[in-house]
Amino acid sequence: MKLSKYSVNNTLFKIVGKTKIIKFFEINIKELKNLKNRKMIFNEIKRYHSSLSSNGVPVAKVLNLKIQKNKFYCMMDYKGKNLLNYLNDKNFFNKINRILPILKIIKNKKILFDPHIKNFVSNKNGIFYVDIYPPYTKKYISLRKKYFMNKKEKELIQKNFKIFGPNFLAAHFFGDIVKEKPKLMNKFKSFYNLSYKLKLTSVTRKTFYRQVKMIIDTEQKREKHNFYLI
Repeated sequence: MKLSKYSVNNTLFKIVGKTKIIKFFEINIKELKNLKNRKMIFNEIKRYHSSLSSNGVPVAKVLNLKIQKNKFYCMMDYKGKNLLNYLNDKNFFNKINRILPILKIIKNKKILFDPHIKNFVSNKNGIFYVDIYPPYTKKYISLRKKYFMNKKEKELIQKNFKIFGPNFLAAHFFGDIVKEKPKLMNKFKSFYNLSYKLKLTSVTRKTFYRQVKMIIDTEQKREKHNFYLI
């Protein structure tokens, strides 16, 4: 097993025979580790994956999911290389443009969603979404909000959940790309114009820029303080 370099939730993974991937989803918050909460999270993972799939999001199929102590064992179809591997390619934004129709589905269906580029993979058949943990369902978010260590954690976690909403989807997607490679901010104008044309955002360019900067700042602060979403 390897620790995923793409995960901030301490996820372990192993690729099996180039067709399957096994992930171990870690629970980082002590209060969520009791059996009642683990069962609830388990059910919400299944519900969230089902919601993505049934609404037309090309999400990798879950082949097996079970509780193992304080972790969740998840076997999924292996759908290719993480798109972060292509961050330095000249054609990177061609791949990005293929993700926008997926974001359009998410926005129209009003699904809470983490659009970070690391949550997408690609192969010759297309681009697929692979992040189902934590499950961004209302029920799970309500559970997480029961357990805050202090006011700072409460502020940053609640703000983080808010930016998973449809009104921040395009800004969140672009902000996470810039967070990984700051010089790609030079693509801001063209990305905003395309997002506006596709109705992924309805705000002004100035407001969109403020949203991007706010999202980067929020996520960096949460990671700096080691505040986990699960």
